Amino acid sequence: MILFIKIQSFISLIWRLLSPVIRLLPFLKRRLAFESKNINAKSHSPCHICFEISSEGELQQIKPILLSFLEASKRVELIFSSSSVESKVEKLASMYPAQMELLRYPFLTGPKIQKWITAKTLVLCRYDFFPDLILYGARKDVKFILLSAAIKHKRVRPHTIRGIYWKTLFSLFDLIITTNDEELNAFQELGVNSKVIESFEFRKLQILRRLDKAKETLSQLALGPKLFSWYGQYKYSKRLILGSAWISDLDIFKSPEIRSLVKKGELGILIAPHKLDSSFVSNIKAWFNQNDYQTEVINNHATNFGEINICTIPGILVELYSYFGLCYVGGGFERSIHSVLEPFLAGGHVFCGPRTHRSTEYQHILSVSPDRLTRLQHNLDTSGFFNCFIPEKKQSWVEDLKTEEKRGAILMNQIEELTYGMQRRALQ
Repeated sequence: MILFIKIQSFISLIWRLLSPVIRLLPFLKRRLAFESKNINAKSHSPCHICFEISSEGELQQIKPILLSFLEASKRVELIFSSSSVESKVEKLASMYPAQMELLRYPFLTGPKIQKWITAKTLVLCRYDFFPDLILYGARKDVKFILLSAAIKHKRVRPHTIRGIYWKTLFSLFDLIITTNDEELNAFQELGVNSKVIESFEFRKLQILRRLDKAKETLSQLALGPKLFSWYGQYKYSKRLILGSAWISDLDIFKSPEIRSLVKKGELGILIAPHKLDSSFVSNIKAWFNQNDYQTEVINNHATNFGEINICTIPGILVELYSYFGLCYVGGGFERSIHSVLEPFLAGGHVFCGPRTHRSTEYQHILSVSPDRLTRLQHNLDTSGFFNCFIPEKKQSWVEDLKTEEKRGAILMNQIEELTYGMQRRALQ
């Protein structure tokens, strides 16, 4: 363990020595511009807990815990390493201006992470095991927590050099929470010596709360009555939604079987694009027009629905999933699929492309209900749409929510005990 810490310290030192030269590289201009916004990230009064994330997905995973501390009037530090999540983080911080301190991860510039963090509890999500974070979390006066932990896909063997490395790293954490039991077993088989290893997906709480109010949320939209009237024309099993859709996901509509159902008016289609800017939406609309489909862009001012309906209303995808028996999640023909947990909890059959290796949600569903998950190996593979298992439409998520809230409360108590136990001494 001591050798491991010394290696991390050495890597951190070398990086600090090289960074003044590395940041001169032309292709890092955007990164420097991103980090330059840290000019306001000065020293601040002590906080109770610090989170580090690198994507919007990770923000959603930590959000239930983060909000729990904010709603209890506690102070929170949030470090984020990617500009892709910047707008969401800033919006959240604007709601709690006196309680949140933000820092864009300073790979190339200052301030030094270990001097900026004041909290005595550091929470990482999934990975981002940067040396400075490891060194801070390994301190004796700091509690170190890892959420949405995953090791199974790394195929690590306990007694190899890689296995020893990962075992040593994970053993630094005081609490590890995996997303499913398979991952939990993988950590235990590796022989990780963390004090507590649990299995729980915190995003479930957030998703189930939204699903429980889905009808109420959609009813408040100006489009609500027209939307309910439109989907009511189709059986639950004959409604197909593409969530977070990319152009690369659309080839399924070249299938003769799907084209025939759409043209006969037997399959209701709703597309929720991955991006809602006019250029991205226009490209999706153009693709369908070129492939002889009639399209309608659905916003709060829409008057008609067509063969293909492209929804541009932000923030309602989870709620929409609850009304569709066939739920295709985009991104599987890009870098990786987007959230498959949302449509799964909504109750439909989940489809996605082949790139699932980065998704702990996919592994979770595969372990608990594989009959409701279909991975398409290529974007013309549509056979699964016609022989898949589609359960009856869920009418209520109350019982699911109660069950998950009980489990979540137990783990939240553990996190709070770790945090407040350290903070009683640090903030006195």
